[in-house]
Amino acid sequence: MSTAESSTEKPAIQLRDLALSYGETPILRGVTLDLARGRTLALLGPSGCGKTTLLRLLAGLLFPTRGSVSIDGRQMADAATGSFVPPERRRLGMVFQDYALWPHMSVAGNVAFPLEMAGIGRTEIDRRVKMALDRVGLTDLAARIPGDLSGGQQQRVAIARAIVGEPKLVLFDEPLSNLDRELRESLAVDLAQLLSDLSMSAVYVTHDQGEAFTIADEVAVMQRGRIIQLSDPQSLVEAPANAAVAEFLKLGTVVEAERQGGDWALAGTGIRLAMGSEGPADANRARVMLGRKALRVCPDDRAQASGQVVRALFRGDFYALSVALGDGAERVEVETVSELRRTVGDRVGLSIEPAGLRWFPAN
Repeated sequence: MSTAESSTEKPAIQLRDLALSYGETPILRGVTLDLARGRTLALLGPSGCGKTTLLRLLAGLLFPTRGSVSIDGRQMADAATGSFVPPERRRLGMVFQDYALWPHMSVAGNVAFPLEMAGIGRTEIDRRVKMALDRVGLTDLAARIPGDLSGGQQQRVAIARAIVGEPKLVLFDEPLSNLDRELRESLAVDLAQLLSDLSMSAVYVTHDQGEAFTIADEVAVMQRGRIIQLSDPQSLVEAPANAAVAEFLKLGTVVEAERQGGDWALAGTGIRLAMGSEGPADANRARVMLGRKALRVCPDDRAQASGQVVRALFRGDFYALSVALGDGAERVEVETVSELRRTVGDRVGLSIEPAGLRWFPAN
């Protein structure tokens, strides 16, 4: 059997109708997905969406209320039969938010620890530890203790420890959230390259879409215990499945729209958004995402709408603007950019590009 055939028959992860409840309270609501071997899946969503619960079910730290978990073709848990493989027998690597390093052990000692627990010989341990530290760029710090290292270096030790045993799957639980943004972005790039170089299967929990897009091949956006879209990062941005995904990813402003005289307009304002043929058919109301590419600051004589600048942030070579359209209860704020300096209180004209709009059902 070829490697390609084996990979097809044995995905890194296979979840079927996976659910977990605490009493009458559902936490995870029927998740089904496959992850091919050698790929990274990011679980992305706000606090309480179920992403950490899903990770713990994969790790064997929780037992499902319903459904099954398989890793590398081997069933790890099945609620219907009661079968369960404990964490230490799942051949997993784990990287935590708080590093979870032994403070009294050297860097090399921390990385070697899981191999020692597995009863591997000293010569093989030394070889694997050196290889793991080489991969994360910490060979010269092998004799140091964690307290002498920076936060980023400590997290690299944790990553080396997770990969040293050549696991079937590595689980990351918001591992970079304790680091400052610049270091977080740098380490995310390094981690993405490492996972790619090792062709390692991984699941990465985060609430930061920048991390998810940098590290993952596939991103599962979660909400209230469900996956509401599972796509590659580019598809998420270009084709959000629904308004909830668009709003969570901050791809633009989602507003209510209604038919007025055969065309589509911003509800309650009369501001025309698109011709009737450009919006959804057979509906009188809808929701529409006004992304930055859908709106252009323009002279008043070419404007389809005008509004007041309520926020202006200089971004180096452009201004990011929030512009209020409409009045009273129907007033909405939309986002756009301007190459010219604008200040709060300025009135600006906007042209609307129908091709840049993304339409969703009203409900």
